Amino acid sequence: MAQRAPSLPSPNRGRETTGLRALPKRRGELSGLSVVQWSAVTQMELSQVLMVRSAGELEVVVPAIDDDGWDAKVHLRGEFGSELTVQAKCTGHLLVRESRAPDLKIHFKLPRRRILNDRRFWFFIAHFDLERMLFSDPVFLVPSATLHEHARPREDGEKMNFSFVASMSPNSKDKWRPYQVPLAELADRFVHMLRRPDR
Repeated sequence: MAQRAPSLPSPNRGRETTGLRALPKRRGELSGLSVVQWSAVTQMELSQVLMVRSAGELEVVVPAIDDDGWDAKVHLRGEFGSELTVQAKCTGHLLVRESRAPDLKIHFKLPRRRILNDRRFWFFIAHFDLERMLFSDPVFLVPSATLHEHARPREDGEKMNFSFVASMSPNSKDKWRPYQVPLAELADRFVHMLRRPDR
């Protein structure tokens, strides 16, 4: 069962870190991974978590080319008429401050044509611990319309900027707390949503 990232010593407060060491902040500079490789790691890990933890009840399809703004389509095994589409946003950094749980902070841009508000379209947002090689607990599963409205949207020409900042504390009272999901329950959450008649 996934464990929460360990607390960091105070000298690292205010810096973006994984559980054990500071990482460079420059985009794409995550243990030498390119942005494309980082995206592939996120897709593969999410697929593994969903299929293994659902005991094969979930199947995951990832795109051959990332041109439509989605990273995974999830459906129940043997049921092909209904699916959930997921856009995954993941980082190897956490923002750590003294005497409080770390924050998960992700900034990203989306072309206006890719901004889709649909109850079947969800954002998966997570921290990936590069020391332990797994997602940190908890992760976030956010409806697309909610994220587009509340993740500090800002116009930038033909694109929109978004900023997602959420506490990793299970006792958080911030606006993203309702969308926290323990990693061990992520697959069950997808199964439940796919079985709902009003999904």
